[in-house]
Amino acid sequence: MDSVVKKDSKGRKKALNACAEPCSIEKGMRLIGGKWTASIIYHLKDGPVIK
Repeated sequence: MDSVVKKDSKGRKKALNACAEPCSIEKGMRLIGGKWTASIIYHLKDGPVIK
């Protein structure tokens, strides 16, 4: 089954025909999704940044 990504009138993306059981990474991104979330998590992986 091929998934299709479509945008709504506000520019938000939605996956159509996505797999019935997404992988754990996809589940996590759906839970905490957002444009900058992955980048922020990557930079905080070793702990908080203190100046």
